[in-house]
Amino acid sequence: MEARTHSKAEQDRQQSLSRAVLGQSCSNFPAIFQGFSAKGIPESEIKPCENVFTFDAWKALGRYVRKGEHGVKVVTFVTVYSREKDPETGEPKTSKRPWTTTVFHISQTEPVSNGEIKYAPMAKAELETLSNEAGRELTEREAYEYLKRKTNRLAVEHMLTGGAL
Repeated sequence: MEARTHSKAEQDRQQSLSRAVLGQSCSNFPAIFQGFSAKGIPESEIKPCENVFTFDAWKALGRYVRKGEHGVKVVTFVTVYSREKDPETGEPKTSKRPWTTTVFHISQTEPVSNGEIKYAPMAKAELETLSNEAGRELTEREAYEYLKRKTNRLAVEHMLTGGAL
């Protein structure tokens, strides 16, 4: 049971990361900029979907949020599956409902130092989207590495140029 729970948690983290990177909504950007600016992070270093993620998304990227750090609360919409079935497709009916979560800036995180990251299965649509973006067909592992590189690109650029995060 322990391994199964760990696998489910890891899969949830990977899905959280995929939603954060592939999400198209900008509705939380004002709250993110305001919240992190109030914490002393310059607006030029606040890049939602690149260096601002949820706790689980950071874990999926091989980073952890430092103890005592406080993030910024944002509202997102999650898909809720109904017990009712769609008469045409036979699939459960879905709807969206608001959900509050907390996001953290990369400056509030540290890299995990315990070795290799284990990857959970990726949805086929997400894999196709990332493959198209990369310009070639990617394996699941390559897709997660691609996401990781895409997300950490700005952090590396800052480090190389002597910028502070």
